[in-house]
Order: sequence, then structure tokens, then C-alpha cells
Amino acid sequence: MSIIASISCSLAVQRHDKNLKGMAVRFEEKIVLVTGATGALGSAVTARFLGRGARVAAVARDPGRLAGLATTPRLKTFAADVTDAEAVERLFIDVQHQLGAVDILIHTVGGYQGGQYLQDIAVPDWRRMMDLNLNAAFYCAKHALAHMAAKGGKIITISALAAIEVKSKRAAYIVAKSGLIALTRAIA
Repeated sequence: MSIIASISCSLAVQRHDKNLKGMAVRFEEKIVLVTGATGALGSAVTARFLGRGARVAAVARDPGRLAGLATTPRLKTFAADVTDAEAVERLFIDVQHQLGAVDILIHTVGGYQGGQYLQDIAVPDWRRMMDLNLNAAFYCAKHALAHMAAKGGKIITISALAAIEVKSKRAAYIVAKSGLIALTRAIA
């Protein structure tokens, strides 16, 4: 995520909080799963939900970076590569056992590895962009929906302006982020 996107997200959260001042928006009974929890946006989302009383399942690939998150009884950390469908299945089983069924999924995982025209993209690079920016969200949403079937819930995904401001030199990224928007609409 770019610094500008991180700042924009942070400012949006701050404006939202100011608009809610005086309102008791709390999440004591909620279990929130945050993917990409050690990234700029993911760590801010994790801290915000902890501050609002939620029990948070913080997910990231690197266990070492997870150790750097605030310690509180309401925070459980899970090392998992959400681009791996089987790892996501195990993740949701582990979260269910340790915290209960997920009420809110906030998927902040994504990435950009430089722009190329479609004809210049190597197949492994194409797959990596799809895995990071689309497939991971699908795997997580699929399992979250199964947990949410009985009691409802919320799924929040993070796309990018590039999905609607198409530039041909970012083909793989644009396709993946556009697909993420379509996936989110299909879930709704």
C-alpha cells in the first residue's frame, strides 16, 4: 500500500471517529479477523478494534512481526499465508477454537510489484498479483461466510483507486483489484 493510501485511510478513520464522537460504538461481543495485521493499514485497524472492545484475530505471514503487536487478552495472533487456500482453512479452524466464530472480516492484504503491459507480464508475476490481491480475499471470504451463516456478519475488503483509474501498464494489479471489487459486490 502506498503512503498516500495509508494516510488517506488513516484520515478517513479519524474523520469517521469525529463524526461518531459521543456515540458508544463498541464491539465487546464481536470477533474481528484482520488479515495483513502487521501492515500499515492492518495494524491501525487492529488497534482501532481493540480500542473499541473487540476480540481480534490478527493475521500475518511473519510470526516475528506479529510479536510486535500490542499484548492484550483480547488479541490473538495467527501466522498464516492467506494466499494459500489450505492455510486459510486451518486459520479459520484455529480462530474458531481460540476465539469463536468470526463476526467481522477485514481483509487488508494486497500488494503491487511494479507495472507492466499485459504482453510483458511473466506468468508467475501475474499469479502473484492475483494471489495477493484477489485469491486471498476469496479464500478468506469463503470461510468467513461459512462462520457468519447462522448469525450474520460483515466482510470488508480493501481495493485500490487503480481498479477504477485504469492504466495499461499496471495490467495484473488492475485486473486483480477490479476483481476484488466484483468479489465484494458478489458477496453483498
